[in-house]
Amino acid sequence: MTTVALAGNPNCGKTALFNLLTGSRQRVGNWPGVTVEKKSGALILKNDIIEIIDLPGIYSLSMDESSASIDERIAYDYLTTTSPDCVINIVDGAHLERNLYLTSQLLEMHIPMIVVVNMMDIVLKRGIALDLKKMQKKLGCVVVAMSANSGQGLEQLKIAILQMKENSAAPTWKLLSPKQLQSLQETHREDADIVMADARYGWVTDITDQITTHAPFSKKNSTQWIDRIVLNRFLGIPLFLFVMYFMFLFAINLGGAFQDFFDISSQTIFIHGIAYLLSLLHASPWFIAIIANGVGKGINTTLTFIPVLGAMFFFMSFLEDSGYMARAAFVVDRAMRALGLPGKSFVPMIVGLGCNVPAVMGARTLSNPRDRILTVMMMPFMSCGARLAIFSVFVAAFFKTGGQDIIFVLYLIGIFMAVLTGFLLRMTVLKGETSPLIMELPSYHLPKLSVLCRQTWQRLKGFIFRAGRVIVPVCVLIGALNSISVSGKLITPASHQSSLLSVVGREVTPILSPMGVEKENWPATVGLVTGILAKEVVIGTLNTLYSQVGHITQASSSQFQLWGGLHDAMISIPKNLAGLASAFANPLVASEPPSDMNHAVYGVMAKFFNGKLGAFCYLLFILLYFPCVATMATMRRELSFRWAIFSVCWSTGLAYVTATLVYQAARFW
Repeated sequence: MTTVALAGNPNCGKTALFNLLTGSRQRVGNWPGVTVEKKSGALILKNDIIEIIDLPGIYSLSMDESSASIDERIAYDYLTTTSPDCVINIVDGAHLERNLYLTSQLLEMHIPMIVVVNMMDIVLKRGIALDLKKMQKKLGCVVVAMSANSGQGLEQLKIAILQMKENSAAPTWKLLSPKQLQSLQETHREDADIVMADARYGWVTDITDQITTHAPFSKKNSTQWIDRIVLNRFLGIPLFLFVMYFMFLFAINLGGAFQDFFDISSQTIFIHGIAYLLSLLHASPWFIAIIANGVGKGINTTLTFIPVLGAMFFFMSFLEDSGYMARAAFVVDRAMRALGLPGKSFVPMIVGLGCNVPAVMGARTLSNPRDRILTVMMMPFMSCGARLAIFSVFVAAFFKTGGQDIIFVLYLIGIFMAVLTGFLLRMTVLKGETSPLIMELPSYHLPKLSVLCRQTWQRLKGFIFRAGRVIVPVCVLIGALNSISVSGKLITPASHQSSLLSVVGREVTPILSPMGVEKENWPATVGLVTGILAKEVVIGTLNTLYSQVGHITQASSSQFQLWGGLHDAMISIPKNLAGLASAFANPLVASEPPSDMNHAVYGVMAKFFNGKLGAFCYLLFILLYFPCVATMATMRRELSFRWAIFSVCWSTGLAYVTATLVYQAARFW
């Protein structure tokens, strides 16, 4: 199989090109010897399968082993020790001179290569003209102009790949022998690496001058004008907080407008519909309860995550693709460095708003081992998408006004605890100099809707399938344990107080009473225990248990009305969208509860929790306590078992102390 590697500087559009070439034919594995994610995919051209490897971004092949990050070492090792059939070198046309240094080194290696000049749309907007024919002649390899975000130039690239595969001729470039290198060093009286670097930069400057023509006027482009505001030392952080607040406002209100549709339709199909079909097959009531109210309710719970999380993932993709997220890291860098924390830690922290697992993995971009450990220890406090789903349910049940304000405060508390953890570690066991933040700021651009939808779908699909695999079996198990007595006999829903789950829950719950969880509210304790597996499971657990505890009607065949249920689901969309304008105009008003079923569950929840204070402290504990098993396992792989155990103990202890102090202080006042 032909292997093609994508190489280029960070933020040159390499991943966008990878998605264009491979589409849905992608797979994720690990690089040999490390746990770093390896992205590869398949490109089919004339019935031939070509493997595309997406290498981490790298600025040059002149790497210092002591200061290089894990990602940089992987790209360096692959390009210097592996022999791909072809390398596609992606360069940013708007910053050609900086990008061509890596190109010069790749040419020296005699690797068959195609140079893709990306972001040509930005080049044209800035009034820059590039003579690509002259560039191709100077480099001695094929040069293709592209705009990866729009797909312009993709067909020309595919043709170039086919021609490269058939001809496979290396660029005409000479390598210096060791004897020549020694002679070079003696002649210039300077290290050969420095002499060669100067020569490369001179060569790059010469080529850039020859092929580039600028417009006859000079003025600040839009990126520079926007950065005067976004990167302002006084406006930067308030603007960042406003953007984060608007993201929650967008997710809760716009996502919530579609939540009824997913909830009602999935209840109709997967709960009442399954119960109806099984009753036609004369299945036993026990089997119907397990399948409809266990499996069906698990699927229903999972699908109701889609609108809110989808809206948040869409907004985050917009911020990342537009170029703002890179600026956010620089804005926060000043405050982070004042506390002795690496500003580069903030980039994984932003990723943690979606999921803590890739956030922990994102710490590998830090070259300093101490900074890497410190960053990983901070990640579990970032409120992931699963926690957002829990927050949105409690907001609808307990906070009729100021819903997104409560969520915003919880997110800020999570960030504060992450920074506090990093600061304490820096002052104690991880002392040392803070690494400077060096990061390229991409140009601002308006993201393409199709690209945003693809990125949102990839994130959402991964989350939903991962969550569903845990939620469904846990819902079945929880329902079964709540239907069995301590002696192992089946009990009716009315006798839930004697169930195995109830008895165990009542014994454990008093531990949580200082933070407002009373003995009768044992389902909340069970939710925390199952949340250790995955935070997504908490809502499924609470939904199952409060439905049984509150004697809420379970699925039966008599309730099934397919078209009636789907009709109710459809009309909920325009009804909720009609109130969207007022929700954005008055953001202090929270969304209404999603459906009639949830109205009943919310009523039971309100009965067992100690009002808004008890609910808030419960959310505070969920925000800070034990990260999910997947996050802990990733921390163990990235660092060590001892650090993973320390993180679990520290976060859970901090959660208990914080929730207890807030509850007791609020009651005292």
